[in-house]
Amino acid sequence: GAEAWHSYLSFMAVPSLATILYGEAIPDIGGDTLFCDCYAAYGALSEDMKDRLAGMAAVHSFRRYQRRRFPERPLTEEQKRSTPDVAHPVVRTHPVSGRKSLFIGADVISHVVGIEKRKGKKIMDDLLEHATQERFVYRHRWRKGDLIAYDNRCTLHRRDKLDPDSRRLMHRTQIRGEARPVAAWANG
Repeated sequence: GAEAWHSYLSFMAVPSLATILYGEAIPDIGGDTLFCDCYAAYGALSEDMKDRLAGMAAVHSFRRYQRRRFPERPLTEEQKRSTPDVAHPVVRTHPVSGRKSLFIGADVISHVVGIEKRKGKKIMDDLLEHATQERFVYRHRWRKGDLIAYDNRCTLHRRDKLDPDSRRLMHRTQIRGEARPVAAWANG
């Protein structure tokens, strides 16, 4: 399931702030982690597209994420109650840098608020295709003992394919977010 572009816990009202990954067992082939610079992806959009996205919100859904990634594991009623769908701005303002970035994902967005479902899906698909162009992506080829920290507030990531018979053991620590994402349009 980690092969789709995502930002950890984007389906929570307060998503993860940052992530630290440590590579303990690395396969000989595959299993790289790709990181997308959502600042650069936003910056490269046309001014018309930036204007179109201003104020747009997308609903991030744990239910959708779970169904798409782990269809064999239905959610419990408690999981459903504790993870209601949440609307986040498509363009957010980073609370420290003040820069604008895209806040999207592959498997987690159920729809765009106020836009017909198919049209909203097309917008999200086009944004994801734009953001994940090679020019915005860094590929990390893991070596045993590598440690990487990254900011979930302005980054998407995914794992590359690997041989299912190979061993890949990563330790992940997530740093709790401190606030809901702020829409870029709210800050001018």
